[in-house]
Amino acid sequence: MVALGERLSLTTEEEVGVDLEDGDAIELATGRSSYCLMGTVLIRKRYNKEAMENTPAGVWRPVKGMHMRVLGKNLFVFYFFHPVDMQRVLAVDPWKFSNHVMALWEAQGGKRITKEDLYEVPFWIQIHGLPPDRLTSGTGKRIGEVLGRFLEVDDGGGDAWGEEYIRVRVAIDARKPLRQGMKLSLQAGPIWVDFRYERLLNFCYCCGMLDHVERDCELGLEMEKQGVTDRPYEERLRALPKYMQRMDETSGERWLRDAAGNPVAVGVQRG
Repeated sequence: MVALGERLSLTTEEEVGVDLEDGDAIELATGRSSYCLMGTVLIRKRYNKEAMENTPAGVWRPVKGMHMRVLGKNLFVFYFFHPVDMQRVLAVDPWKFSNHVMALWEAQGGKRITKEDLYEVPFWIQIHGLPPDRLTSGTGKRIGEVLGRFLEVDDGGGDAWGEEYIRVRVAIDARKPLRQGMKLSLQAGPIWVDFRYERLLNFCYCCGMLDHVERDCELGLEMEKQGVTDRPYEERLRALPKYMQRMDETSGERWLRDAAGNPVAVGVQRG
């Protein structure tokens, strides 16, 4: 056994630190390409790494081009040659690969990357079920701060009246199950509000995680073994982005009628 004095000596040695210079770090910026996004795919199964090299470029289509570098297992850095190309990618939440969420964050020189950074995924989350007088940016901010790292709130241009919900943009921790809703305490009594996630991709209906689907879930195996058919999570967690809803609202279909005054379904042929 190691003597107590030797153990104390080892502990003392372990306390000796090392000052790292900037040159010891991975150099993310290369040549003209100093605009970098680091990314990881929230998926447990193996995936085609060659496809990873080509798919993002084909989807993002940066005007000035881009290239990718593998930093480690399921860790990538995407280089852009113009800041606007990079910001256009960051402006859309979230991106996907193989129908799974791709977490992205801006790589900044000197900033320490933590596990929390790796698993933060921004979502626009719709909050349904609020009373009309609570459809405010203040309400959205308070709820958003509980859901994760609050980023912004869409208050409908300062007037949420006439809206059925409010939207908050929050960076959630993808290591945790999706939250389906929340109980709020009001003077008139407690209420329940539902959350719906815009651009929500694959997720598990058994446990609510983003990194796998039901057939790959250990809880799902047990539920199937016990004959449980009801799932804790449902499709209703998905929501169309607001701009797509507005496209539907302005299509004119809701006002169209036939000669007899009956609603007309656009695109449906009548015999």
